[in-house]
This record gives sequence, structure tokens and C-alpha cells, in this order.
Amino acid sequence: QVNGKVKKGAPQCATFAKNKSSSCKTTVCFVRSGGSLKPFTVVTKPFWKKSSIFILNIGLHVHDKQTYLNRFNFLQQTLKEGSKDSPKMVWSETFGQHFPSKGGEYSTAAYIRAQKEGCLALDINEAKHSDDINWRNKQANNFIKSLNIPILPLWDFTASVPADEHVGMHHPKCDTIAKVLNPSCAGDCTHFCQPGVPEIVSYLLYNHIASNPNISSIS
Repeated sequence: QVNGKVKKGAPQCATFAKNKSSSCKTTVCFVRSGGSLKPFTVVTKPFWKKSSIFILNIGLHVHDKQTYLNRFNFLQQTLKEGSKDSPKMVWSETFGQHFPSKGGEYSTAAYIRAQKEGCLALDINEAKHSDDINWRNKQANNFIKSLNIPILPLWDFTASVPADEHVGMHHPKCDTIAKVLNPSCAGDCTHFCQPGVPEIVSYLLYNHIASNPNISSIS
């Protein structure tokens, strides 16, 4: 921290108390590297060991397909440069979004519409046959499989959340004229807020790791 503020790209961590029957402790950290993966390789260095599990994703904040592919080239290079003490890796699929736009994608226009119309349901069948819907996971999954990294499938689950089950859509003020002026009435069309999807994802992640005891480290 600098002057009480968290540095950009710095890990935000929470350490759980040791179990009385065990000397082990668990630390969970969140790192958002933003426009470059370089901070990720720097700030995660202390955790680069066999006992760590990294949950990786390059997702929603990249809106250009070529830029998205470029990030994967950098990621591949970073992982291949890992040492013999490389941590275990799990790839998290990008969440489905529910903004009122094609494929539920965020845009400024879609966000403004969401303030008036709320989040919309997605057509899962349409997504399977469209190159413009769920394109991030379609590009990412084959690449990730080539690196032998297990994939936590989250898009189908998050994309299938009904339109009226998004945090923020049932605020009392949303039933009045304030709906047009109150951003919270848009609902959490990306599923970042709690309570909701994140809690379920935590259970899915735990079960995924528990059922894959041989998640292989990258070397």
C-alpha cells in the first residue's frame, strides 16, 4: 500500500485461520492486472510455488478479438517460463452477461438501456451457433486445453440466469420514476455482486478442485 491506498495490480489477500487439527493455513488473493499481464507475473512471484492454485481468466474487459488473442500469446509465454515450482492452474470461463444487446455484451449504450429495461435473458441455443456470442470462451478453451490446464465451465450456468434474478433489480426505488435515474435499477448484468452468482461459483470451484486431485502444474 502507498498512503493507505492499494497499488494498482497489487494482490488483495485474506488469510484464513489455521484449523485446530492442522498446521496449514490458506491465503486467498485477488489480482487484477488490467491492460497488461506483466504486473501479474511480478506481484504473484511470492505465491509461485507448488502449494498454490491459480484461478486464471482473461475476460470481459477485452472487447476486441485480436487483442484477446494477443493476451493469450503473452499468457502462454509467461506460463512456459515458469519454474519447476510452478503452481497448479485452473482456467475460469468468462461469465455470461445480460445487458440488453446482442449476446448480452456490455457497451455504454447497453448500460443506458439496462437502466430503463433491466437485464435480459440470453438464448443459450443461439449462442452455440453464433460466432459473436460467447466468443471469448470459444477462442480461449482450445488454447487452454493445449496447455493442459483444466477448465472450470461457468458460461452456460451464468448465461442461463433468468432476467429478473439479477442483484439490484428489485430495489424499491426501481418501481418509481427514479428507475430512469437510478443506475442500481440496471441490475448486476455481469454477475459481480453478492449475494448471487459469485457464491455459487465458489462452490463450483471448490468441487472442481476437490474432484481433480491431479491438477497438473505447468512446467
